Amino acid sequence: MEPPSNNGFANRTTVLSGAGGGIGTEMSKRILADGGTLVAVDRNEEALLSLEDALGRHDRLIPFPVDVSDEDACSALARHVKERCGRVDILVNNAGFFPVHPFEDLTYAQWRHVLATNLDSVFLMTKSLLPLMKPIGRGRIINIGSSSVFNAPAVHPDYVAAKSGVIGLSRCMANEFGKYGITVNVVSPGLTDTPGTRDAFGRDAVEARAATRPLGRAQVARDVVGTIAFLASDDAGFVTGQTINVDGGAIFH
Repeated sequence: MEPPSNNGFANRTTVLSGAGGGIGTEMSKRILADGGTLVAVDRNEEALLSLEDALGRHDRLIPFPVDVSDEDACSALARHVKERCGRVDILVNNAGFFPVHPFEDLTYAQWRHVLATNLDSVFLMTKSLLPLMKPIGRGRIINIGSSSVFNAPAVHPDYVAAKSGVIGLSRCMANEFGKYGITVNVVSPGLTDTPGTRDAFGRDAVEARAATRPLGRAQVARDVVGTIAFLASDDAGFVTGQTINVDGGAIFH
């Protein structure tokens, strides 16, 4: 018997939401470099065009603009993937955003928007694509959480609530989907040095966080990609329902 492969992407189809962001771009590079087919999902069409420019027009890269908080859009994605690929082996629910909303200033409309983008999207994408995973008898769902759920910053009540929900939802899905051979796990990054993070918080915040880490440096997108790749691989075939905190040791839990 051959040993399990440590490359979970080769000859497999991965759907990645938030593909145009900092972590998404690095993840896209890894999937294509490892020989996988990538359905790159982002609601920002310009971000997808930039991703194509960065990666090159590739026959294994399928960009598709989708608002992952919209049920009809997710259903349309599933139909498109079925027609183009026939199956989904790996789903990485990476889309999200993290505004600063102190609780007393937070409106219900803002609350709903943050939960829709960060939590509802995980439900909708999984609901739409699960039928393309079940027949295979093997699958990986990797949801991106946040290490903020472990220290609960005061200015992110909506974001922390949504990412806490992602952990709970993922554990329930792990229990239910195990019978299909599908694992479900969460990767929780710390504050990661990406263009979006620098725009939202500034470089000073990134450097301040780096000083709190035992590893003593800023977290970059590549630090998260390796853990996602492991969970996608056959080596992680008996890992499910888990939350892996990837933040350089800033938070122990």
